[in-house]
Amino acid sequence: MMPLTYHEVTVVKAKKGNYTINLDGQELQSTNSVVIFPNESLACEVAKELGQLKDNLSFSDLPMTRRTLAAYDRVTPNRNKIDDIVLNIALTDVICYRAVNQPDLNVIEKEKWDPLIKWIDQEFALKFSVAIGVMPIVQPTNTVSKLKNLIQKYNDLEITAISELAVNTCSLIVTLAMIKRKISVSEASSLVFLEESHQIHRSTEEININKQQDAVQQELTEALEFFFLVSK
Repeated sequence: MMPLTYHEVTVVKAKKGNYTINLDGQELQSTNSVVIFPNESLACEVAKELGQLKDNLSFSDLPMTRRTLAAYDRVTPNRNKIDDIVLNIALTDVICYRAVNQPDLNVIEKEKWDPLIKWIDQEFALKFSVAIGVMPIVQPTNTVSKLKNLIQKYNDLEITAISELAVNTCSLIVTLAMIKRKISVSEASSLVFLEESHQIHRSTEEININKQQDAVQQELTEALEFFFLVSK
């Protein structure tokens, strides 16, 4: 368990260009091992969070620390399972499923989502099939194979961020577009809340999704920042 405050938090250069963090003379550890940071930027950000740790702060107030420790404690020991989760999100990607009996919404979906379907093919040579309805789509075998290889190329810290982004958006396509800086977090949120926003627009009853969308945007912002830090 972490103490409520640390008097001295320092970043220490380790072997092979890596870094560690000393907390009052003790190396920062996950449940099972010393935490090794791949670059100084991430180490400094985590050190900054830990240096500001006060009695009134919770673990949720330490977004980069929380994700770093999650990579060590949850992702690394369960990497195959995490990869499968990300793959399954890709194979049921929300961008590929269009609304039933809503031609006006279908027009918007085509306008907003189809460019990402085209982009993912151009950027990663991944061809996704699109269908109307919720019946499972069988994506091309070649696409499935390429997705598996792509997911496995990311290291544990990167896949920690990617899995969080994918879970929150229900879309690996949107996730990849964010980490490749094709779209912003705000644009990603608008894309994945497209149907809800349309319902608000067309309904006579007020449907308030603002709080949910704001919460998702906050998680996406933090996870994306974490990805960019770990991949420097």
